[in-house]
Amino acid sequence: MQRNGIAVAVSFQHAIIPPPILILILSLILSLILSLILILSLILILILILSLILSLILSLILSLRSPFLHPSMQSDVTTRRLWVQALEADFGATQVFTVHCARH
Repeated sequence: MQRNGIAVAVSFQHAIIPPPILILILSLILSLILSLILILSLILILILILSLILSLILSLILSLRSPFLHPSMQSDVTTRRLWVQALEADFGATQVFTVHCARH
């Protein structure tokens, strides 16, 4: 198929199939882009998991400081009063009085 050296060189320059070094460079660039996308998505997933854990911890801390917990878990007198008021609203004053007397 070799007619002359010039015709073969021209046919390689205008060929549809790119040379192997160009394929290698393009595949390296594509693999770098895909690996960056993978790393960024893993970082995003890690951030989401950490934020979920932090929100659970914060909600647990805030629920422990809630005035509606059992009075033995609270140290402030006003929070105990709020707890008793909430019980009065839910169950009525007589049941709260019996619970209060039973504790003391």
